Amino acid sequence: MRIIFTFIFAVFTFALSAQTINGIVKDDKTDEPLVGANLLIKSTGKRATTDFAGKFKITAAKGDVLTIKYIGYEAKNYTIDSENDIVINLKSVSEQLKETVVIGYGSKSRKDITGSVASVSTKEIEKKPFTRLENILQGQAAGVQVTQYSGKPGNEMSIRVRGTTSLSAGNEPLYVLDGIPLLSAEGINPADIASIEILKDASASAIYGARAANGVVLITTKMGTPNKPVVSFNFSYGLSEVTKKLPMLGTSDYIDLVNETYINAGGSARLDKNDYPNINTNWQNEIFRVAAQSNYQLSLAGGSNKSRYYFSVNNQNQDGIVKNSGFERTSVRLNVVNEIKSNLRFGTNLTLSNVAYKNVPDNSRVNQGGVILGALSTPTLIGIYNPYGTYTVNPLQAWENPVANIEAPINTTNTLRFVGSFYVEYDIIKNLTFKSSFNTETYYSKNNYFLDPFKTQYGRSQGGVGSAGTNQQLVWLSENTLTYKKQIRNHDLVFMGGYTAQESKFESTYGAVNGYPNAAVTTLNAGSRKMDASSSASEWAILSYIGRVSYKFKNKYLAEANIRADGSSRFGKSNRYGYFPSASIGWRISEEDFMPQTKWIDDLKFRLSAGTTGNQNIGDYASYGLYTLGANYNFNGIIYPGAKPSTIGNDNLKWESTNQFNIGLDYSLLKYRITIAADYYVKRTTNLLVNVDLPRSTGFSSGIQNIGEIENRGFEFAIKTKNIVKANFTWSTNFNISSNKNEILNIGGADKVIYSGDVPERGYAVQIKQGNAVGSFYGFVSKGVDPLTGNIVFADLNGDGQITDADRKIIGSPIPTFIAGLSNIVSYKNFDLDFLLQVSYGNKVLNATRIETEGMFDVKNGSAATLNRWKNPGDITDMPVAMFGDPNKNTRISDRFIEDGSYLRLRTVTLSYHVPEKWIARFKITKLDLYVSGQNLWIFSNYSGYDPEVNRDGGSSTSQGIDYGTYPQYRTIIGGVKIDF
Repeated sequence: MRIIFTFIFAVFTFALSAQTINGIVKDDKTDEPLVGANLLIKSTGKRATTDFAGKFKITAAKGDVLTIKYIGYEAKNYTIDSENDIVINLKSVSEQLKETVVIGYGSKSRKDITGSVASVSTKEIEKKPFTRLENILQGQAAGVQVTQYSGKPGNEMSIRVRGTTSLSAGNEPLYVLDGIPLLSAEGINPADIASIEILKDASASAIYGARAANGVVLITTKMGTPNKPVVSFNFSYGLSEVTKKLPMLGTSDYIDLVNETYINAGGSARLDKNDYPNINTNWQNEIFRVAAQSNYQLSLAGGSNKSRYYFSVNNQNQDGIVKNSGFERTSVRLNVVNEIKSNLRFGTNLTLSNVAYKNVPDNSRVNQGGVILGALSTPTLIGIYNPYGTYTVNPLQAWENPVANIEAPINTTNTLRFVGSFYVEYDIIKNLTFKSSFNTETYYSKNNYFLDPFKTQYGRSQGGVGSAGTNQQLVWLSENTLTYKKQIRNHDLVFMGGYTAQESKFESTYGAVNGYPNAAVTTLNAGSRKMDASSSASEWAILSYIGRVSYKFKNKYLAEANIRADGSSRFGKSNRYGYFPSASIGWRISEEDFMPQTKWIDDLKFRLSAGTTGNQNIGDYASYGLYTLGANYNFNGIIYPGAKPSTIGNDNLKWESTNQFNIGLDYSLLKYRITIAADYYVKRTTNLLVNVDLPRSTGFSSGIQNIGEIENRGFEFAIKTKNIVKANFTWSTNFNISSNKNEILNIGGADKVIYSGDVPERGYAVQIKQGNAVGSFYGFVSKGVDPLTGNIVFADLNGDGQITDADRKIIGSPIPTFIAGLSNIVSYKNFDLDFLLQVSYGNKVLNATRIETEGMFDVKNGSAATLNRWKNPGDITDMPVAMFGDPNKNTRISDRFIEDGSYLRLRTVTLSYHVPEKWIARFKITKLDLYVSGQNLWIFSNYSGYDPEVNRDGGSSTSQGIDYGTYPQYRTIIGGVKIDF
């Protein structure tokens, strides 16, 4: 009875002393309200959550301890006193979780993300004057493989987000610049970029539907802030050189090799050393140079409470390490946003760029003008010029020397590109916003080529050659969306819906002539004979409907659903529309009551997502039955123009669909000193577009159909740590590692085979077949050199006593076992040092360059490795006999030329110094940074070529990792200054 009385008295006493406490929770620095903060009175178990204004109500008595927790902030205990309206300020401990992340058609707080989204820091871009956007992404995001397959200045790069998903419809991600889907990343000035997000799983990217199967790269450019105008000037200058040169034979050794090649084939010696006593031209020294580059950036940013703006002008000029090659980009950007009324806003993002390339030919043999293979295989016994000023040729075969292939032609490409966005936002009622935008992208590109009619042998035979080609494309996009936000107690809802319409028109022309009287006039009208003339035009259109619902309960249960319906002109009339849904959930486990109250776990979130994305990059008329012109016919002795069918139509042609499942975990430890993200995914592409064999009765040998299937599955792990945080010394580390396994599940049956990666006179090096990884190398197995004959012994895999194509097998894959990146930023007082290490492990490279330099079957120069060639019976060596014509086919595609492409690269290192403000204030300078940066300074690899990060076939879907005289990569040292006024 006494216990009951005591309990009743306690309750009555509390009721008298308890009161409703009103308050607000804010960020202690920005004074911004914190939405969804959790409040708890431990003694009574009473809970509350802050609303959209950061406000809360809770019943408490004087002396009660109120615990406030919010993701990304230090927890705080507040003792209730007699005050009613209280203000609680929380201290941020994690800028990462506070940051806003751009997603498709909107933005979200990092802590509320339920999909797999990687953000790449861009704050140090000014001190690393990258040529292209893709350079920024190298080694920075788990699951994102960026391959710089050529060292040509400004050259495009290949990006694979979670592997290869298609054989014919492209594998590059969709680039979206300030909400505008781009045709390519060319022309973007990296110094204008404010943030980059990579949408990796279907939940994050499905809002882009038919173009999101390969991931989406969202680029947001800079905008001014409501402060005094800031004028920034950034200048840098640097020098580049080839990372290494390959050892080749000198004149004496070359003559021995050529003579031996002919003698072993039953002929006689062709060259006499006495005829070439003093000539030993190092062709690599003649084509390579120390190349200069410069970068100028001037920007103006500022604004008021009603409007903000950003304006920049940039010029980047880079000479190539191969003479007469180069790249120059000039760009202008203007971003403006203006609040016309409290509920009406207008904005625009405009960029105009001109990109100019000076081209030199690579990825081809010396007799086809290839400069790199020309430098390696041209004999050293000739000079550059003949006495009368023309270029020399190989004395045994009439091939131009590599300097002629650089200097003689004029080969330039200029691209003028405009990208513009105009949008208006109108708050119809509270929390309901309408946004309408009109976007456009247009470019005009022109290539000019002219070969002098006198200086080269080929030029003389043709009387000079000239060509000109133009490409132009106009794309417009209209988008209209409605967004509604609503909070009902602990429930937060966001609805977004709308539609988009997009259309593209493309035109091209080409003309080529020869028969020039001289080199004074290089335009086509100066040529006397027409060689070729053509033009083409195409167009496509896409109409889309989009929708998204986001839900959050008590800041710990998260969910999102997206859907996009795309109708494309590229697909058959029976499957014109594709539907791409996705769903994801998130569970912030650390907010649950059952979680132990530890000091070392700050945040723990579980993510799960699934969805479907598509791929529409199949060509504009793939579903149609097309005709080809030129099928002229003779009727009564008169030639009439005609046409004939060239492809069979397919009204059932539909989208390639990529279904993706993702499970992830995000957690932060030790007051956010350590943040970790781990993901596992399965990504399967169905309805793969494949050319299949057709019955001859159809009139066609093949046609494109939806029958294939490819799967990617892998792990991703990323960790960011703040190792040391002190007043004058900080050290942070970012590390990511990912592994992807690719497998072809079906391309029309177990026996169906597609070949790719053709090497001249050696056939295809890549086999596409069920059970293989895309791009797998296919060839013979070498068992070494026979000491008796000097020929390579190839494995007879089928045991029939003969070496035929049936003895070929998969001999390697260009896909790495794993890729990784490690960056460190160390700051001491006014000095900053940061560096990035990049790793690729397990990928193979077909070094087809060695087929030319170690073939020893014709009159090309050889590498120094050929000095160890077989010469006499009994010789033990791995280099076969030199024999003209290669009767044993020692240079066939085999594992002899497959090399380990693994590498550890010091991608960038930058040292910068922030000049103290007290030294520069008198000059009206607010910030002055001096820096020196090195790029590609060091690489550890067993690869024998110039660089293992290489691909002759560029961004090919099926052919990767082939080195065939590819323009080498280079190391660069850059110094610069950044000034803010």
